[in-house]
Amino acid sequence: MADFLTDTAGLNIFSKDATDAAYRGAICSAPFMHSLERVHGVTRGLHELFSLLRNNETQRLNYEDRDDGDDVAPPFSFDSIDNFMPLGAAVCELLQGDIERLARWADMRAESAADEAHAPSVSRRGRKAKDSSAEAEHG
Repeated sequence: MADFLTDTAGLNIFSKDATDAAYRGAICSAPFMHSLERVHGVTRGLHELFSLLRNNETQRLNYEDRDDGDDVAPPFSFDSIDNFMPLGAAVCELLQGDIERLARWADMRAESAADEAHAPSVSRRGRKAKDSSAEAEHG
């Protein structure tokens, strides 16, 4: 069984062709930026949630050790904390799906860019130069 922590090749969602095309500028970066903005927003929210959950244990201890008359807010219930786990899993699934769709899109764009790079292109000037050289040879 491969170790996913050291085998980074298995972690690459983007193909080599898509990565190369992106480095060449053959793939528009806007969809990647949009996806990263969403990931950034989600990770900021998850950071806040995990900080709140981490601090909940301290809050629980403070609440249990409070003296009579101390105004200490109660911690979240264990059921409430358990309800946050499916939220985190659902967010991760949504982000994973978004990134997988982006990788498929990048692969299609890389193929299109490769096809365009290999297709012969005749510029207007090139056509005139070719036509005039043909006339010179036959004229």
